[in-house]
Amino acid sequence: MKIQHLVKYFLAAAQKDTRIKPLHISLFMAICWGGTSEKGTDDLTIFRKNIMPLARIASCATYHKYLKELVAFGYVCYRASNDYYSGSKISFPKKSVNYS
Repeated sequence: MKIQHLVKYFLAAAQKDTRIKPLHISLFMAICWGGTSEKGTDDLTIFRKNIMPLARIASCATYHKYLKELVAFGYVCYRASNDYYSGSKISFPKKSVNYS
């Protein structure tokens, strides 16, 4: 799915979801903007050091809190990387979230 469609559907869902706060929106947008995709896959590779400034998040604890909440709410799937140079993977669930 294209990023602009993900953003559109996320914002529509976030408008109805009372759990979503401005930092969730900021983090989701930073992930979409700052993530890099590999050919032939819907996964994005993200690096915390790049995403945090884009989302205007200064604390690692805040970053992880809001990322965990986006995962718990079903907006993203997150696979952490233990390798500093390979980055973590983000994917967007197609069935678990009703973006309509």
